[in-house]
Amino acid sequence: MVFFTTLWAQFLSTLPLFMLILFGFLAVKVGRWQKTVTDSLTKFTFYIAFPIMLFQIMSHFSEHSQIDIKLLFVFLVDPLLSLQLVA
Repeated sequence: MVFFTTLWAQFLSTLPLFMLILFGFLAVKVGRWQKTVTDSLTKFTFYIAFPIMLFQIMSHFSEHSQIDIKLLFVFLVDPLLSLQLVA
């Protein structure tokens, strides 16, 4: 049960990033945005918002009790499996 609690906490901490990505995707699909606005928001997201969010997550990382080995295993093995499927 601790595994799912930790996984849910990680999901909630990264949810703002995914909401930003979804908002940008929908704004472009609707087509009401000019290219300059999209370029400016992309720069803001990757140069300001994303590093701030990562810093905030990492600064509170020491408050967690221990690293869950199962969760770490999932984050390390999943990209390797994905690479094997692509190759």
